[in-house]
Amino acid sequence: MKPSVLRMENFASIMYKLRTRHNEFVSQSKLATLSGYTQTYISLIEKRRVNPSSRCKKDLLRALGINSSDLSKF
Repeated sequence: MKPSVLRMENFASIMYKLRTRHNEFVSQSKLATLSGYTQTYISLIEKRRVNPSSRCKKDLLRALGINSSDLSKF
């Protein structure tokens, strides 16, 4: 598997896990509102159909209340 594909899968999995944490569930629609991206685009990321830019990743993580430096915890 190419490294870029692996990174995309890792980010998609991490984002889904963060978004659906048991005690802090955030719907795709809510994340869209918080981040400024569309629900459709967020869905495509989670389905691994698009590879978001670094800026988009940071925006989505920020909307979920996570600093990119905190990703090592997940």
